[in-house]
Amino acid sequence: MKVNQTKPNKEKSTNRLIHETSTYLKQHAFNPVDWFAWTNEALEKAVKYDKPIMLSIGYSACHWCHVMEEESFEDKTTAEIINENFIPIKVDREERPDIDDIYMAAVQLMTGHGGWPLTVFLTPQQKPFYGGTYFPKEDRNYGNHVLPGFKTVLNAVNRAWHHERDEIENNGERLTAAIVAITEQQLKSTNLNSDDKNTDNNLLVECATKILPLFDLHWGGIGRAPKFPQTLSLQMCLQAAAKLKKQNENDTAEHLLKALYISLDRMAQGGMYDQLGGGFARYSTDEQWLIPHFEKMLYDNALLAEIYLDAFSFAQKENWKNIACETLDFIARELISDEGGFYSSLDADSEGSEGKFYIWKKSEIEEILSSDSELFCQLFGVTEKGNFEDNENVLHIGQNSDLEKSSAKIKDLKAKLFAHRSKRVHPIRDEKILTSWTSLAISAFVKGYQIVGNDKYSNIAKNAARFVLSKLAMEGKLKRSYAQGTAKLDAYLDDYAFFCKALIDLSSIDPDPIWLEKALYFGDLLLVKFYDEENNDFFYTANDHEKLITRPKNYLDGPIPSATSIATLCLLKLHLITNNQKYERASRQVLEKHKNSFRKHPSQYASMINTFALSTSASLSLVLVNGANNKTNNEMLLAPFSFYLPHTTVFLKDNEKSYDQKLLLFQQKNMLGNQATAYICQNYSCQPPINDLKQLKTILRNC
Repeated sequence: MKVNQTKPNKEKSTNRLIHETSTYLKQHAFNPVDWFAWTNEALEKAVKYDKPIMLSIGYSACHWCHVMEEESFEDKTTAEIINENFIPIKVDREERPDIDDIYMAAVQLMTGHGGWPLTVFLTPQQKPFYGGTYFPKEDRNYGNHVLPGFKTVLNAVNRAWHHERDEIENNGERLTAAIVAITEQQLKSTNLNSDDKNTDNNLLVECATKILPLFDLHWGGIGRAPKFPQTLSLQMCLQAAAKLKKQNENDTAEHLLKALYISLDRMAQGGMYDQLGGGFARYSTDEQWLIPHFEKMLYDNALLAEIYLDAFSFAQKENWKNIACETLDFIARELISDEGGFYSSLDADSEGSEGKFYIWKKSEIEEILSSDSELFCQLFGVTEKGNFEDNENVLHIGQNSDLEKSSAKIKDLKAKLFAHRSKRVHPIRDEKILTSWTSLAISAFVKGYQIVGNDKYSNIAKNAARFVLSKLAMEGKLKRSYAQGTAKLDAYLDDYAFFCKALIDLSSIDPDPIWLEKALYFGDLLLVKFYDEENNDFFYTANDHEKLITRPKNYLDGPIPSATSIATLCLLKLHLITNNQKYERASRQVLEKHKNSFRKHPSQYASMINTFALSTSASLSLVLVNGANNKTNNEMLLAPFSFYLPHTTVFLKDNEKSYDQKLLLFQQKNMLGNQATAYICQNYSCQPPINDLKQLKTILRNC
């Protein structure tokens, strides 16, 4: 599917979106549609003129959003229908996930499915009454079924608005009531107050084994095409397998590990992984991970880097470490701003064609690699016929390819093709920086440093955190989005929670007191601004946020962890280092509330199940106090990360610096003999200090 993504003609007139900072919104600034962003001006105008709102939601890297823009929003006839009869509002779902969540729920209730671009028609009071996803410009026949074109939809909605107003109002009331009911159901505690600790301790394994039948044990991943990475479920399987291994329950552990290993290997071998430049596309259109939907998202790559690093620390498979490092290097190369934050995504399209930047004709490879092309084509599945459109090839590693025998040679050939590809027109980059996604990337780079020991990764993580603190923390609270030198929109629960976690993660590799100082500050704001004390849960929007038709919650995983799960994880870890009961009480109340849903929907609760496992395990806290000898110091600091210890939290302390008195775990922890010293603690009882590297590794190996 070709899409015109050339730069807009600056001679064309612009609409209000020209003043926005979102890449996605600015892409529509030259449409003849009289777009508004979601503003009071737009909402008040709908009420004043008694016009329905046409709400269009998408994001910059969305291929079908571009298709619908070219077909409909750039069409003058369609624009005239919209401008005359509707108040058109364009929303970037990544900037306003609260709006997206509410109206996606409405469309799913209406149609049984959702996706982007999302088109929803609202009353002036913001109540949805009709909607769908992609609409073609004109009607399309599919056998006996006709998919209405967008102009047909617009005219039908307009007629209904004028001639069937009562029915529309009633539909809006019913849908709004249904959405509110979903939210209210979320408020109700589902906890049965079970005190069966044995059941709690086994819940992680029970939930992981429950999703095992969903795995494709040939190609890896969960379900059939299209296939998404399902990173959070993979993390749950790894944690459960590690737990079973320690209990010598090897049969079940091996089943979980087989599903995990096949998934990691197949994803890395497929076309969804960029074999030249590193990094993963958002999903595969087929079950073999061969043909991707080519957009690359920051959050996918951050989470995938982490699971490959964790799997490497567990199984020591060198290729997984290489995949993780190539993915982190892709982020560092393509998605870091000059100021240190992380951009959101790379588009699927370039030069108006999906995937054009990444695909190859065999003749092109032969021209570049000459006599070496035969070897490369054999290993990476390149043929004259191709596996994509127009005899093009998406590079992938063939099932019978043996890269080990020619790894040095292949590395050189890949570098030649990468250099050639770099001269092509690059996909559009969404240069919007989101607090939550940047925080996921910070945590990934922290883990990269922990496992690999590369100072580059540590510096990137610290610079990004300082960027958030300097550019997105204002007047004591966080902002959601930063672009073109401007921070805007109040942050959501995931922004606060993910950043709090990133700060705690940073405290494991860098002793600067600011990381835990700010983690405590934002951890407290989680409780002040978002916690629902009456119902033992978190709202997704803060208590001073704009009022919408309902106040949503976010406790189910999507492609990223649920905001509630990470908020709960942060509180658990803050309790470890402060012993402040308010953190433990809130976290355990949330987990208890949702516990009985874990078994019913394990894949949707994977991140919260992992958090629950931490809360019920004999978790360790490890305080490492800096010493003067740099070599010994670094070896001691990285020692805990030589092992897969998902329920061990590491904190780094500089012996010469002062820390917040609330950090009780740091008290009376000093280095011995001017050497790096480790304190292993459990339930606020600490073992004698250790400054012998071999002894520390022996103890950790048996944890």
